[in-house]
Amino acid sequence: MLPSLLPEFAGKVNLIYIDPPFNVGADFSFQATIPPADEDDDETLAFTKEPSLIEQKAYRDTWGRGLDSYLQWFYETAVLLHELLAEDGSIYVHLDAHIGHYAKIVLDGVFGRDCFQREIVWRIGWVFGYKTAAKNWIRNHDTILFYTKHPSQFVFNKSYIPYPPGYERRGGSIPTGAGIPIEDVWGLYHEEGLTSIQIMSFSSEKAGYPTQKPEALLERIIRASTRKPSGSYEPDLVLDCFCVRRGTGVLVVSPPCSPPACGEGGGGGNYPPHRTNPARSICDWARWQASSRASSVSP
Repeated sequence: MLPSLLPEFAGKVNLIYIDPPFNVGADFSFQATIPPADEDDDETLAFTKEPSLIEQKAYRDTWGRGLDSYLQWFYETAVLLHELLAEDGSIYVHLDAHIGHYAKIVLDGVFGRDCFQREIVWRIGWVFGYKTAAKNWIRNHDTILFYTKHPSQFVFNKSYIPYPPGYERRGGSIPTGAGIPIEDVWGLYHEEGLTSIQIMSFSSEKAGYPTQKPEALLERIIRASTRKPSGSYEPDLVLDCFCVRRGTGVLVVSPPCSPPACGEGGGGGNYPPHRTNPARSICDWARWQASSRASSVSP
C-alpha cells in the first residue's frame, strides 16, 4: 500500500504511528461484528475473517529467513515512511523488547541519529495473575521510538497530567501550574488512563486483537504531534499503516470534503465524538477516494 501513497502524499504526512507486527504467527483470522442497521434492533452479526492468500504470502516473505528478512522488510518500510513524512513531521514506532533494539539501528540509518527524539517507555499496567509467577523480572512495558524528519523543527505540544486530589509540592505548597509535565515514561499515574486493554477485562474498546492498544495512548500521540487547524492550513494528515479497528482512525476527523459517514465531530458511521486535535486519516481518505471513484463510474 505504501508505494501507492507516494504520488499523492509524499512529504505531506504530518504524523505517523506504526505498531508493526513481529512474529505474530501465520494466523491472520479475527472475529468482527457488524452493528444492526436499525437503531431499535439489538441483534449484531458476528463473523470470522479468514487470512487471504496475499496475507499468507506476505507473512512467508517477511519471515522466510527469520529476523534477517524481517529487518529487510522493516528497512524498506521505514524508507517509504520517511518519504511520506512532512519536513516538520513526526513518527512514533511502537515495539517490544524482542525487536526494539534492532529497529532503532534501522531507524537511525533512515532518519538520522540527530532526528531520534525520545525512547518512550509505556508501562502496560498493574502486575497480577500469571505474570507474577515468572522466575525473572516481570515484563511490564513496551517501547515507542519517537523520530522526526528534521532534528529541531517539528510540531510538539507539551502535555500535562492534572494534579491528583490532595497533591502538594515539596514543602506543602499547593501547585498552581498546568499539571504534572508528561515525561518519557508513560502509565505511571492512574489518571493517565493508559492501562493495556488486555489487562482490563471489561474494556468497551476491545475488538479481539491481542496487540490492540488503548485509544488514550494514541490520543496522547496525536495531541502532542499535530497542529490545530487555522485559516492558513488544512488539518494535519495522520498515517497508521498497520491500523486495525479502533486504531488512529477513530481518533481523528476526516478532511473538509469528507464523506457523510466521517464528518467533523464523528457525526456518522462508527466514529466517536471528536476528542483530539482535528486531523485527517489517510485510511479514511483512501476509503473516501475509492468510494468517490466507484460512484462516478456509470453502470
